[in-house]
Amino acid sequence: MVGESLSVFRLFPVLMLKLRTKATRRSTLIFCVSLKHLRDLTQAFRDAGVDARYVFASTPAKERKQLIDGFKAKEFPVLLNVGKYCT
Repeated sequence: MVGESLSVFRLFPVLMLKLRTKATRRSTLIFCVSLKHLRDLTQAFRDAGVDARYVFASTPAKERKQLIDGFKAKEFPVLLNVGKYCT
């Protein structure tokens, strides 16, 4: 999908710059458009040295709760999701 490629490869350096230098927030929640997008973007953050984790519609409830609790407690800075926390 063209939008997926653009978001991962074109916008990623901008996201990293903001996270590493001028970010005033300690956490970032990212909404993805597909599981592939979710996995690719999570891996890109990890490859750049950022502890990024993800949840999706089929993440077991117990695991999802642990991830959300950890994110809220600022145990890791980036949480990505698809099909879960959308309006």
